[in-house]
Amino acid sequence: PYRRAYTVFWRDERVMQLPPLGKLMAAYLMWGPQTNRIGLYFFSTHTCQADVGIPIAQTKKLFTATYQHMNWEWDLTIRTLYIPAWWKWNEPYGPKQFIGCLKDMYTIPKCALLVKFLKNEQYFTKAIFKSQLRNVSETYLKGMPFQEQEQEQEQEQKITPLPPSDEGGRR
Repeated sequence: PYRRAYTVFWRDERVMQLPPLGKLMAAYLMWGPQTNRIGLYFFSTHTCQADVGIPIAQTKKLFTATYQHMNWEWDLTIRTLYIPAWWKWNEPYGPKQFIGCLKDMYTIPKCALLVKFLKNEQYFTKAIFKSQLRNVSETYLKGMPFQEQEQEQEQEQKITPLPPSDEGGRR
């Protein structure tokens, strides 16, 4: 599938700090054939090795070093990579395209990374995308066990009483 690659990616502070093969890996993880339209996708180091031509042991080390350096997240159990800054370099053209992009999330099992994805509005420049993501998030996350646990923890934090002050009860 076609996707534009923003040239500002190469001027990103974290990308500039990567060694040459790290930059290759970062570009592969952003726009390679395993990616999708949302930056949350299944990833195989063996497929990457076949595509890029680097020995598998080196590919695995390079992948780990790159995703950690870039502050991306990896779930080995479901072999899924999440790029929180995805929309910084891949913001959709408009609302209809964004809704189309969100269809890719249905290929990912319900997991903690999916929850993080659905709550990440940080890199959108248009309010309409934030609104659409919230709507999808509210519907899709209903009834997810770890979503309910998060809400319970948030509520517990809200009702925690403040400790008494040393100023005779005044705060």
